[in-house]
Amino acid sequence: MLAPGLDVEVVPITGPKVSPELRGAGWAEVLAARHALAAGPADEPGTGRADIALPGAGRATVVLQARATPRATLAVEVWAGEVLCEVTLRSYVLGAVHQALGLVWSEGIAVGGDGEPVDLTIRSFGILAARDMPEVTVTLHPDDTWPVNGSDAVFVATLAAAARAEGWPARWPTRRTGGRAQPRHVPASGAPAPVREEPA
Repeated sequence: MLAPGLDVEVVPITGPKVSPELRGAGWAEVLAARHALAAGPADEPGTGRADIALPGAGRATVVLQARATPRATLAVEVWAGEVLCEVTLRSYVLGAVHQALGLVWSEGIAVGGDGEPVDLTIRSFGILAARDMPEVTVTLHPDDTWPVNGSDAVFVATLAAAARAEGWPARWPTRRTGGRAQPRHVPASGAPAPVREEPA
């Protein structure tokens, strides 16, 4: 229904167990790829635009300027029927943007040759830090219709826009260096933080 004529082949691989019941698992990437085939390359490097409408759900348009200075910018427009709570919908939109950008740019789990995770610390996952988030503007377009899920459309549109801005890379994440962050000392609860002496 989402991608007529597309055959999906399930290939077993060595790795941690996953579930197809997770949000957007499989179909989000299919829609982003379908958009890629229709949209072609970005008009200019570092920019991406996607307009996604989900059957029976919402619609979202995302415009990403990944090379904007001093900070990347991302504009989201959402159509999700009657807006019951603007604050709640905006928070879902921002969460979907963050999740999608992390999937394309940085998130991953390191596994060994046997497929078992070798590092399950939060820092190792490559979750997009707040300082690396683009400046996001959200525009809601209320409709005189029944409220529907709008954040899934935002998630898929952001996936497609980010991938387009990166030049449709064959592998995600695109900005993960593979190196591990250096450990830092965290004092025990209630203990004073160590003072670093600076040379005079």
